[in-house]
Amino acid sequence: MKPNLRVMRLRISDIPDIHELIDDETARETNLESPFTLTNAEIFVTIYNTYGAWENNKLVGAFEIKKDGELSYLVHRDERQRGVASEMLKMAPSVARRIFQVNTMYCNISSKNIASLKTAQKLGFDVKRYD
Repeated sequence: MKPNLRVMRLRISDIPDIHELIDDETARETNLESPFTLTNAEIFVTIYNTYGAWENNKLVGAFEIKKDGELSYLVHRDERQRGVASEMLKMAPSVARRIFQVNTMYCNISSKNIASLKTAQKLGFDVKRYD
């Protein structure tokens, strides 16, 4: 069954949820600072253009959209392989059009993250790989 997500811009009150969402291993996998501290979570929420994806009042994923159309995303370790990334990626273009008037988006994904590469490509995103 596909997840029923609610996507909203992250707020200061979401900092503890972001800190829980991004454990140190996830931070390393996604090129975020590790260890991922509460200060890092605050920066993630207040400086970047980030959105959270909630299911049943639990933050299960987050994504960032940049002005040039770059989309970065991550999913809570316990929520992977359930379609959360796919649902977030389906929602992100409408957010990008509304906020930045961006019509073309791409994802910058580690070449080691095969599942994420496949998901983004399957949904039609241009993918830039990094090592």
